Amino acid sequence: MKNKKIFLVVVLIFSVVFALNFASAVSITTCQTLSTAGATYVLQNDITGIVGTCFTITADNIILDGNGHIISGSDTLITYGVYISGRNNLTIKNFKNITDFYRGIYLKTTNNSLITNNTVNSNTNNGIELSTSSNNTLTNNTVNSNSQYGIYLYSSSNNTLKNNIANSNSQYGIYLYSSSNNTLKNNIANSNN
Repeated sequence: MKNKKIFLVVVLIFSVVFALNFASAVSITTCQTLSTAGATYVLQNDITGIVGTCFTITADNIILDGNGHIISGSDTLITYGVYISGRNNLTIKNFKNITDFYRGIYLKTTNNSLITNNTVNSNTNNGIELSTSSNNTLTNNTVNSNSQYGIYLYSSSNNTLKNNIANSNSQYGIYLYSSSNNTLKNNIANSNN
């Protein structure tokens, strides 16, 4: 009888943990502001022809999972696929492509975040840009054919760029300006002007 009670308690605990994890994943199908701290947002479909910025993150500890989907803009100035300002502990991952925005992914004064497994191609300015942002990790991203830089760090320190591919960008594949103590490892940058 005692073993049966222990088994039921263990099953109940796993059920609660599973329900909490499932409840925290929010399915999204449109561009929007992501404002629930601690939430995981999972894109369920491609979004194309966007006029303006697609995702703006306004809280800490958010995960945005592109889930293998595409977001594409309309090559409009000062638009972003993903825009973040003044936030911490974020993850942006698994976008099949972020394309045709002014900047694909833009982090401004954003720290301790992870940008991983994204393709960010053919934006009219930079693919991925960090401005006054520190202690972020960019890994396994592909940033090709952007009109300025593939990856651009401006006044950003203590970041890690690892296993990224930055090819055929109109200016530089990876460019650091007024940025110090960054680690670049195993990146590929070919055929940039």
